[in-house]
Amino acid sequence: MIRFRKRRAVNIGILAALSVAAYLCYYLNTLTLSNGNFGSGWILLGVMIFLAAYNGRKKFPFLPLGRSSVWLQFHAYGGLLSIFLFLCHIQFRIPNGCLEIVLATLFVIVAGSGVVGLLISRSFARRLSAQGEEVIYERIPLFRRNISKAAEGLILQSVSEMQSTVLASFYREYLHLFFSRPRYFWHHIFGSREPLRILTRRIKANNRYLDESEREIMKNITELVKVKYDLDCHYALQSALKGWLFVHIPLTFALLLVAGLHVLLIYLFRGGI
Repeated sequence: MIRFRKRRAVNIGILAALSVAAYLCYYLNTLTLSNGNFGSGWILLGVMIFLAAYNGRKKFPFLPLGRSSVWLQFHAYGGLLSIFLFLCHIQFRIPNGCLEIVLATLFVIVAGSGVVGLLISRSFARRLSAQGEEVIYERIPLFRRNISKAAEGLILQSVSEMQSTVLASFYREYLHLFFSRPRYFWHHIFGSREPLRILTRRIKANNRYLDESEREIMKNITELVKVKYDLDCHYALQSALKGWLFVHIPLTFALLLVAGLHVLLIYLFRGGI
């Protein structure tokens, strides 16, 4: 923990130093005859290309390009630096012009999704570890089907052995939909267990209508409800961890394309090409 805090303090210090240096370069450019926006723009573009390179690093883990954890640290703090550079580049004003607005909008979405991704990667990883045994995302549908079959088997057992439909009616009204597909996605995202408490209260309330054998079956079903709820939590958290990348990565490359077009148009109008 102490080592992590020291490393974080060093990284923040480096980020602050780079931010100050970038702003000084921009400020000195504005004092000269040259346009400060060109200097900050090229620095910003270079930082964005470096940030996009992290995705390529993940696709080729066998290449001797340094540890992925180190790249991730540079990616996170470089992303924060890019936000400051972007504000310097637009001179802390809302841009005008269609292309500039599109470019700024893309940057805000990419930067925002990056910050959200960083936050959920840290918090959701800890929550998944606290859930106990790791569940492979691709096998979650199979586990869900097995739990559903086990619950339905217990209900069929109660009907055939006890000649009673009380459990079957309760299952059809309150538990069939729960077992058949992922449920309570946003409750899991925000760490709420209220739906599980509600289901548990309903089960306890229904126990008054059951005999001893049916209560034993309901006890087994209750355990399956808890297992299914935890499985849905794994599904929700892992889906969020995978899903935000489908926003962040494609829009990053769209941002680079629009930024390249922006640079081209700037130099065409300046007569530099």
